[in-house]
Amino acid sequence: MARIAKLVLVAVFMHANDASAQRMSCVQADSILRAVGGSRDELVVATSRTISCPETAPTTIIATLRRTRPNTPRDTMALQAAYYLFDPRLADSIIALTKDSQHQPLARRAQLLRLLARYFNCAMGVRLDSVGAVAIGWLTDICGPHDDLRLPDSARARVRAAIVWMAFNDPDDWLRERARSVSDGLGYLKL
Repeated sequence: MARIAKLVLVAVFMHANDASAQRMSCVQADSILRAVGGSRDELVVATSRTISCPETAPTTIIATLRRTRPNTPRDTMALQAAYYLFDPRLADSIIALTKDSQHQPLARRAQLLRLLARYFNCAMGVRLDSVGAVAIGWLTDICGPHDDLRLPDSARARVRAAIVWMAFNDPDDWLRERARSVSDGLGYLKL
């Protein structure tokens, strides 16, 4: 089921990457993603454009995640852009968001834990469920043809440290337990 959802999102991004996304400037995309309104089509096109704006994408994505309620279309598009874009600046900002329990609800921090695991290893998928199991799976052909989506080792070390921090410091027992499981799973992987 998750694989089908991922394929649908990839298809949406590919469709949005048509002439309308190419005509949109990075400034226009940033403006649409940071705004309160906008149609889903605008969000999809703006997100597609944003991920091809290397200088502004990290700040646009983080600003959108900071301001958007979880599980809204804008939030989903920003998370998908963060999932797609491997940038050390973005990873550092995601780390900061995971530590902001006053302004980031539990659901968002759980999503960010999954994203951090992906930043640690681009082929990693994490499923958090209510009974406590954390499944760490491997997604094939997701790291690019030459493993070019891999973050630099220094950024990956910061990501791993953030996951460990969550395992011991997040205020929510449920999330701490899951972060510990993810951290334990990362312990078997080489940096």
